[in-house]
Amino acid sequence: MNRNLLSKLKERLQPALDTEAPTGVLSDAQHETVFALFQVLAADEAFPREQVRRHVDARTRAEPGYLREYEAAAALLEATAARRHPGRAFTALSVDERDAVLRSILRPYPSSRREPAWRRRLKATSENLDVARGAMIGGRPGRRLRVHVARDLLVYYYTTAAGWAVVGYDAFPGRSRAELEPCEVRSVSVERGRLILVLSDGSVEELAPRAVRAEGDDGLSILVKAGRQRASFSRAALLALGEHLDDVGGALVLRVGGQTHEIAR
Repeated sequence: MNRNLLSKLKERLQPALDTEAPTGVLSDAQHETVFALFQVLAADEAFPREQVRRHVDARTRAEPGYLREYEAAAALLEATAARRHPGRAFTALSVDERDAVLRSILRPYPSSRREPAWRRRLKATSENLDVARGAMIGGRPGRRLRVHVARDLLVYYYTTAAGWAVVGYDAFPGRSRAELEPCEVRSVSVERGRLILVLSDGSVEELAPRAVRAEGDDGLSILVKAGRQRASFSRAALLALGEHLDDVGGALVLRVGGQTHEIAR
């Protein structure tokens, strides 16, 4: 079977975000549960709690569907913890106990690279079979947690300095040799409701609306690399970004994922 067709089929069978769902932020209790999950996924108990909260808030405010997925994940973790450890919340468990709760929710399967060649050739890997099985029974909460929440948290972690250090880098591969060196946004594109930046040092990252700054009367800059480096916009990138800018009551605003953000001056 055509590989592109198989990829498209797998994409269609994956649990999709509800793009009509409301946006917003988690409650304090839900944030605590999500952070407790993050500590297990990243195996990093020292990572700043507030940084995780800012990331999750930015995601659930800007992208319809994520608030519902994070809320469902928090509820699933707490309900599973209560069954396994009556009278104790997921957040009150040790890291090892939380890991056991998570393992009871997620179906285990090896990396496709460790599976027999014939299974890889036929696309009958454990993950693909899990996706198909979930689609046939109407989807599983654990699959949704894996695809939308665990994946989002891990991608975030491995774009931070703590994540880079895990794989032996002092900084994300492709960054400028020094973060004080000039950096430019070469292009801006839209992917699934997110604005994606390609920087002059070869790195790629998602635009954080609150990181955009007005410079003078008609210029813009943006803080990239988690706020450690300021980048200017190339003419092409500025024109592309301009499609998402508007003047509202004299204030310059950026529209991303159905949300409006005022540009700081």
